[in-house]
Amino acid sequence: MPIRRETMRAAASAAVAAALVLALAAGKCEGRDALIAKVQAATKQACGFVPLAATVAAILDKVGNTGGAATMVAAAASGICQAVTARAPQALYGKARAKPNFRGVPIEGEFISKEQRK
Repeated sequence: MPIRRETMRAAASAAVAAALVLALAAGKCEGRDALIAKVQAATKQACGFVPLAATVAAILDKVGNTGGAATMVAAAASGICQAVTARAPQALYGKARAKPNFRGVPIEGEFISKEQRK
């Protein structure tokens, strides 16, 4: 079963990336706030998680602008979804689990219901 879950995650990440590339190619993305909004919208649709704007901004800084806005948004969104949907290791001796992170940035935000994803 772990292979199936990983395959589904990879397919979801690829779908997010493709959708983002098409969406961003259709219209120019203006400014940092627009990039943050695009990442939040992508994660909301892909995995039902809406990260805080500060979290997305920090991740965008880590991702960098090597391949343009579409690549930045796709990398950030897929990284966030992979981190928040991955199974965290069981806590040892009553200690709390570590927060999910992507490229060293702790991910904060909230999961939403399927009805709220629309």
